[in-house]
Amino acid sequence: MAVRNVAAGRNASEAIRAEIPGAIVHVLEMDLSSMDSVRRFASEFDSLNLPLNILINNAGIKAWGCTRSVDGLELHFATNYIVQYFNVRPFSTDKSLDGEHEEHK
Repeated sequence: MAVRNVAAGRNASEAIRAEIPGAIVHVLEMDLSSMDSVRRFASEFDSLNLPLNILINNAGIKAWGCTRSVDGLELHFATNYIVQYFNVRPFSTDKSLDGEHEEHK
């Protein structure tokens, strides 16, 4: 699980394990307002040598005014659009994401 709050993520993973004994749940930090954090997440996930079975990009913000991300980008645009691309890009060499499967044609 990619989480901004690691403590909350660990609590969620424990709840999953309580419901599904034997479940393997990895908790990795990822703050979508920081491209460095997204890159670290991708690197840490890659080091686990696990398959990427599902990727749901369901995080976003609604920002009022002009707030900047740690990267100097407008926070709403950076979090909801730019970082989402950088979140998916490291995994695009996986055949499941490049449109090469027959189901995607």
